[in-house]
Amino acid sequence: MNTRKVYLIWFFLFIFIPLIGSAKIDDSHIRSVVQILIYDNYSKEYISSGSGVSIGGTRVLTNYHVVEDIIKQPSRFLAIICLTQNSQSTPDCSYTAHAYYKYGIAGTSAEYQEELDLAVIYVNNKKDTNGTWKSIADLPMSEFSFDSINPALYGYSMTNIQLGDEIQTLGFPDYGNNTITYSNGVVSNFWMDDGDFFKDHDGVLAIGTSAKISHGSSGGAAFDKDGYLLGITSAEILDGNGSFLSGVIIPITTFNWWWEKVLGYEIIDGVGYTTGSISKEMFCKILYKDYDKLHNTCVCPKGYTENSNQECIAGSTPGSDVKIDNSTSLKIDPQLTNRLKGYILLQVQSQGEAWYVNSVDGKRYYMKDGSTAYEMMRKFALGITNSDLAKIPQQGEDKAYLSALSNLKGKILLQVESHGEAWYVHPKTGIRYYMKDGEAAYALMRYHSLGITNADLDKIPEGIL
Repeated sequence: MNTRKVYLIWFFLFIFIPLIGSAKIDDSHIRSVVQILIYDNYSKEYISSGSGVSIGGTRVLTNYHVVEDIIKQPSRFLAIICLTQNSQSTPDCSYTAHAYYKYGIAGTSAEYQEELDLAVIYVNNKKDTNGTWKSIADLPMSEFSFDSINPALYGYSMTNIQLGDEIQTLGFPDYGNNTITYSNGVVSNFWMDDGDFFKDHDGVLAIGTSAKISHGSSGGAAFDKDGYLLGITSAEILDGNGSFLSGVIIPITTFNWWWEKVLGYEIIDGVGYTTGSISKEMFCKILYKDYDKLHNTCVCPKGYTENSNQECIAGSTPGSDVKIDNSTSLKIDPQLTNRLKGYILLQVQSQGEAWYVNSVDGKRYYMKDGSTAYEMMRKFALGITNSDLAKIPQQGEDKAYLSALSNLKGKILLQVESHGEAWYVHPKTGIRYYMKDGEAAYALMRYHSLGITNADLDKIPEGIL
């Protein structure tokens, strides 16, 4: 294996404190920590490795530097995910993960923050006994054996963590012979932010620890003495002779702050230190599909058909009937639905009710008021980098809209490298408009709406926030 070693060398003086006894790490902890192997499709070899933590919903939290290649060049590089069932089993490397393809739906943005060295990737496929890759959503849950660690315990504050507190780590360091490896130590020191970068955050940038962290450990889990997720192991600090001085942990509070305050998502929560295996029914909901309990699989709702990308497309045939409440027959028009994706519609024959047609699932969502518009911003927004956002023209700019960005028309975008500013890209002109808050979004989206009759509105499937 041609492995690239990634070292983040930080020069600080540390105070070392004797180790204390360790609480038990069980198999559930082990099943939540995975090995990430980066595979080069061009050279046909593994080029680097790291670790990751399963945090629910097929999400794997890791360091940005571990998965940088699959984020920057997704067509060339692939992430192979290896799962360990217990401390004495070898990793099962039959899963793949992607930064842009989430829950079976292809996206245009990835969830990462280079400055914080954080990224979230999504497990999508598993290789069966015949060597065929299959979507996770189409497999029985017995074949998906990940557990998920709850990152919500500490919220945004590390005030309960003190110097000398015990830390336990799990990961796949280079000295561990490609097996899951345990290490323990204590909190050595804290790095604090000066207050300019973080908002609504306690300011702890990183935690120093005497627990041994090495190449391959990056993205692994750091637990407190009770087995709760404290952060992810991210770097090692070496002295001038290359000897280990200290490990560096990015606290889970930083992830929670970034996930909610910057990306606009809710903090992933659970009960205890694990949320347990992910249910098949939850997979189906995430995929906007129905759960077929009899066959333990995900199926498209009535009136939808599955395309080659395993996405549900409105309308099995043009004008097909969908039964509502066993009494009403509603004709869904897939051509009209696809044409109006991303538009704001205004009912001209009623009280001017506004609807947003989601560009992903093709469903219309009632935009009652500013708070509802804000909820839509959080629910439907795609993350985008500042450089990509700058390619989309604003009103009054003499800038041509790039055809490569046409798939962003009609979408709500969230600046992941700034403070989570939201933008609406007009589905026809491609011009982006800034939405300061829910009320501004409500006013702006109504201003750019299209009038529609009740009869035509009824031809578009309705979704519920």
